Amino acid sequence: MVDATRFTIQIGILLGLAVFQPEDLTAKAALWIWGGSALLGCGAGLYRIGQLKFAINAFKDFWIRHRAFVGWMSSSMLLDAIQNNLPMFIATSLVGESALGALRALQQFANLLNLPFNALMQVMPSMAAQRYAASGIARMRDFLVRMTAVSVLAITLLALAIVLVSDLIINQALGLHGNDVVPIFIAFVCLNILTLVRLPFFVAFSTIGKLRPLTTSNLASAFIAIIGTALWVRDMGPIAVPAFMTIGHLLSMVFLLFTRDAMALRTVK
Repeated sequence: MVDATRFTIQIGILLGLAVFQPEDLTAKAALWIWGGSALLGCGAGLYRIGQLKFAINAFKDFWIRHRAFVGWMSSSMLLDAIQNNLPMFIATSLVGESALGALRALQQFANLLNLPFNALMQVMPSMAAQRYAASGIARMRDFLVRMTAVSVLAITLLALAIVLVSDLIINQALGLHGNDVVPIFIAFVCLNILTLVRLPFFVAFSTIGKLRPLTTSNLASAFIAIIGTALWVRDMGPIAVPAFMTIGHLLSMVFLLFTRDAMALRTVK
């Protein structure tokens, strides 16, 4: 309900302005539309849920039971946001906004390919939790592996098709030119694929309440992405941003694979 209301209003108003009053479609207007639609989405969610009331005893019980989970989850999400955004700001400050125009455009284009799988990320945790509650860890693990394999295969084939006709799509349709545009696009696709591959770990560890490995791996990944971008973006150019973000995600995956909790998940029959 929340997302349906929010995105319907956002897309409807933005399309209406683009078609009927394009002169009013400014960055300021878009931000107000984004914020207002999000607020209306929250209102629709509250209406659907019903009346809420604050119960101090229930809050205390919840906090005592879940404070460790909340702490590790909050830290993990903060580090994830940092590693996905700060390298871009660092690169902008070092080489200038104009040098990163193509980088931002290719990042958004690569993220468009990931939209169906971003939707999957919203429902996969609850689906995995249902299987864990009904049939145990092994059933949850098998479900996560199957869903991830299908998603990775689909996005890989789609990206490969775009690369094969890159002159038509990237050069002509998007208007991006240069020797590094296709490598940058491939780097962002690899980053998205690694994010998908990492999703089963996030869902599995969240379901069983073991979030410390995720936070630790995010810390290492953020460090590599930030330091690598800061040291090498002047020499490598814009491709340094997705390259070091991808390297950070890859090394965090290797770390997660060999944690005690991950090895336990793999050995459960």
